[in-house]
Amino acid sequence: MQRRLLALTVTAAAFAGLLGSVGCNAILDNEEGTLATGGGELDASSDATTGPPTDLDATVGDASSTADARLGDAAPDGPVNVADAGDGGGIFDPPTCGTGQKLCDGTCVSIDNPVYGCGETSCSPCSLARGVAVCSGNSCVLGSCNAGYQDCDLDASDGCEVDLSLPAHCGSCNAACGTAAPDCSPINGTFECITNCQPPQPTLCNSTCVDLTSSASNCGQCGVPCPAVANGTTSCSDSTCSFSCTSLYLKCGASCVAPNDPTACGPACTACTPPAHADATCPASACSFTCKAGYGDCDMDPTNGCETMLVNKMCPVDAGADAGDSGT
Repeated sequence: MQRRLLALTVTAAAFAGLLGSVGCNAILDNEEGTLATGGGELDASSDATTGPPTDLDATVGDASSTADARLGDAAPDGPVNVADAGDGGGIFDPPTCGTGQKLCDGTCVSIDNPVYGCGETSCSPCSLARGVAVCSGNSCVLGSCNAGYQDCDLDASDGCEVDLSLPAHCGSCNAACGTAAPDCSPINGTFECITNCQPPQPTLCNSTCVDLTSSASNCGQCGVPCPAVANGTTSCSDSTCSFSCTSLYLKCGASCVAPNDPTACGPACTACTPPAHADATCPASACSFTCKAGYGDCDMDPTNGCETMLVNKMCPVDAGADAGDSGT
């Protein structure tokens, strides 16, 4: 009997010592009744900073959930982390882009992609008339001119402004046709000054020999040029204007647009309409959205957008979930 009493005294003393070292909350903060090692905080101040799912909010001293100091709480009723993969719907926080990338319309792209501007801050596409843009030193610069045009003023902002089929710049910036050969005609892949137009460019339009069925500057009749399209190349076929887009751009209506442009998204060039408290995006050629700052899609229903105002970038506690707590 004395040995049993001694053993019980030693066990009780050891248990009391254990409680003194870890605190009561270490037991109450664990639903299985075992000592908590991950979410078992020692006091209210440390418990208040621990996010779900390790903190089940069953601690008596939990400063962030004073109404929920219950052991029978079956599910965590602390805030839901908005970065949780199961949230669904719109993206709460923008994705974090890697080195050499930036976020444009909800998609991480290279900072050196002229389709999304050049540099770390701009997302506006480089736009050059009758030319192809490239990035250099965080700026849009002219990479090359479309066939038949030249950048004679060395100003990239107006693109390739000179039509080399005109006698003032026949074939090159400083080649003007004189009185002996006043007409400019395409010959052997370039332009030369001649007298009297000959097939296959038999028609003289403003001192330029052209084929009205295929001349982008005189399409169908003299003086009717095909309109220039930024980041595209115009052409004339059977006296009808058309255009093609520079590589990386997509043709939508009368424009060449970026692949993730939410105003002309996907093969159908859909104008994406954002739901409440959200911005439209077009990742992977499909309309989507990202939530505006301070809002989240907490009900995981994309049809009503970002319906909830966040608290510290988290979905607030669902009051209805606590109504069924038995308090036992």
